[in-house]
Amino acid sequence: MKSASPELIAILDSGSFYMADLYTLVLRSGAVIRMTGADTSISYLGNVFVPVAIMRGRTRLTVGIEVDTLEVDIHEPLAVGSSNLFELAVNGGLYGATLRVERAIMAVWGDTSPGAVHVFDGRVTKPVAGIAGLHLSVQSESVLLNVEIPRRLYQPGCPYVLYGSACGKSAIPYTLTCGAGSTRQVLELSLGAYEIGRFSGGVVTFTTGALTGVSRSIKTHDTTGTLVLMQALPSSPAGLKVKLRQACFKTRAACEALSNLPNFGGFPDVPLPETVAGSSL
Repeated sequence: MKSASPELIAILDSGSFYMADLYTLVLRSGAVIRMTGADTSISYLGNVFVPVAIMRGRTRLTVGIEVDTLEVDIHEPLAVGSSNLFELAVNGGLYGATLRVERAIMAVWGDTSPGAVHVFDGRVTKPVAGIAGLHLSVQSESVLLNVEIPRRLYQPGCPYVLYGSACGKSAIPYTLTCGAGSTRQVLELSLGAYEIGRFSGGVVTFTTGALTGVSRSIKTHDTTGTLVLMQALPSSPAGLKVKLRQACFKTRAACEALSNLPNFGGFPDVPLPETVAGSSL
């Protein structure tokens, strides 16, 4: 059951009101994009929702726990910094983003003081950019309950995410700027302070420019202090800032190298499967 303020209920009971959907998209980088399907900007709770050509599918209420999916289509390349939503989708910058949809009910157009009705909350799972625009498949937060149990399994490798709560290792903010000689697949960074190979197998995420939110796996951190990416970037990264995350290969030796052995969650001494050859009489 959805809740509403007494003022909002009174407006609905009057039978004469205006409505506008409000969309709040939060990227993994922390950037917040606010949109509305109305023809003009809408201010709500001190935030401005800019008008874009956006449409959504229906939502429904069910009894019990069920993963619902909302389909959203955006037909306008809304600017996001020096990039736009379409480019972010192509570059992978919308994966894992969260979307909230609310509906403002107004007795007078633009007056959102009575509040808004919550419509949907979810995570973007399938962003697809095409000629017709950007299509987002957004699954409700209950999708996070689709976790296999038991959570702990007897396995040689560590199941924990590096820098996660179970890992307990504090993330070091490796923030650097790509040099002028950087290419779409090779990043020139000032890595002299870090031992060679530290970031091999890790992840680089761009925080500025047209590549904001784009992540790539690191193939090698070679002897010249440069990073070679597993997959080429869509455009030149020269002059853009990046954050680096080193890799963890989930072994006891890797955990010991990170000085985090007490939090190692694997079972490297589990016996290997054995078979007993049958004999015939």
